Amino acid sequence: MEPPSPLPPAGPPPAPLDRADDASSNTSGNTWPPDDAAIAAARAVGEGVVAARVVTEHRGAWDVVAADGERFFVRMSGTDRHEADDRRDLPVVGDVILVGPPIVGEEGGARFVHAIQPRTSLLVRRAAGRAAVPQPIAANVELILIVTSVGPELRPARLERYLAGAERSGAEARIVLNKVDRIDRRDGLTTAQVEAALAPFEGRVAIARVSATTREGWETIATWCRGRTSVLVGSERLPTAPTRRRDDEGRHTTRRREVMGLPGGGALVDTPGMREFGVWADGESEDDAPRRGR
Repeated sequence: MEPPSPLPPAGPPPAPLDRADDASSNTSGNTWPPDDAAIAAARAVGEGVVAARVVTEHRGAWDVVAADGERFFVRMSGTDRHEADDRRDLPVVGDVILVGPPIVGEEGGARFVHAIQPRTSLLVRRAAGRAAVPQPIAANVELILIVTSVGPELRPARLERYLAGAERSGAEARIVLNKVDRIDRRDGLTTAQVEAALAPFEGRVAIARVSATTREGWETIATWCRGRTSVLVGSERLPTAPTRRRDDEGRHTTRRREVMGLPGGGALVDTPGMREFGVWADGESEDDAPRRGR
């Protein structure tokens, strides 16, 4: 049996949630509330225990939102962290967790995770490096948007890796091809090259061709995500701020995995900095299946 995967150390509490420059302020308090079953489970545990959704992941702590919209941060006890086999036993963005009452004497009246509720899906990749270490990305999502662009990163092998990870997660996957306004430009790919790269996926998975510059295809993305919980992964980022004029690149302002509310309903889990995706494959551990909560 392999030794447990390394876990991130418990860090200091995150910055106050009401800071104006906090990217998590994009998250609506009631965008993705815990379900009735989780609320009932919390009540059954005891007084002061509440169900909450994990909406932002920090180093060793998590921002959560309760059913009534209250937002606070939680940590795991040292015992629970020690007993965790790997990161799949820790909360991840999208998880529904049961949270104990504030602890008297803890900084800011900190709360601790009591239990992680069963997951309907769990997107896991192989963490960067040589060791076979699973890295959970998001839980309980319904739709995985694999974002790539018209450029060198548009490679079938790369898309296949993301699709394989999506298949294991239990969620539906679709492909988003960004920067289609660059097709047939002097510095871009030709129409024939783009269609050849996408040909292996036609009929297998839905593909949206979009442009953050011209807004082409964005209504398709809005329709896909409306009323659903989606996650963005891939080598390309859909910009969350205006594009830079000097190079037509979007500025991605999100600094960590977090949930953002969408106009018209639904929620989007953003995963900045995840440009590579190593599939957590069968046989890499004695228990390679995604955990369903603790």
